[in-house]
Amino acid sequence: SDALVRELKPLFGDAGFELSAAAPDRWFLRGLVSEQVPAAPDPEDILGDDLEAHLPAGRDGAKWRRLLNEAQVTLHNHPVNIARVARGALAANTLWFWGGGRRPELSRSFKAVAGADRVLRALARGAGAALVSPGELGDAEVPALLDCWNAAQWQWFCAEGHALVTRRLGRSIDALELEAWSGERFRYRSSHRWRFWRKAA
Repeated sequence: SDALVRELKPLFGDAGFELSAAAPDRWFLRGLVSEQVPAAPDPEDILGDDLEAHLPAGRDGAKWRRLLNEAQVTLHNHPVNIARVARGALAANTLWFWGGGRRPELSRSFKAVAGADRVLRALARGAGAALVSPGELGDAEVPALLDCWNAAQWQWFCAEGHALVTRRLGRSIDALELEAWSGERFRYRSSHRWRFWRKAA
């Protein structure tokens, strides 16, 4: 990653960008003006599709496509990729520009956040919320957020997490709110535990 970024830096520097790599799978491109942000989808949303249909378009589309082509040439000829291909590994042969924009004003609604999603964790860290594991939610400061989009997180919530959180209802937690991707929202308060007295409709 370091070797590839080092070779690509001059290319993007000449175009007015600063290229850096926080980790092998997380590279960042900082532009000098906000209008230089490309309009491109999340790569996870277009896996398996024809990339030509998703290349940056709009006013600056031609510039981004040119940068992409020049980066591909640089990567193709790089000793790192020549060595990777020689040993039967996939070459790191292209970049994908996405996720650009200015950082929004971050909400400080939650004091603790549990979740595996990298974007959620980054937003939580930027807002000053504590990053905790799901099992730590029972002792975390409230209000707290548990992201259950991950199947393992949801299974944990159904098996253990719900009981862990509801034990605090009426004490340190006023309500448990569930928001589904379908748009449904539920609020569960301490007093709702007495609803077993209600007759079935």
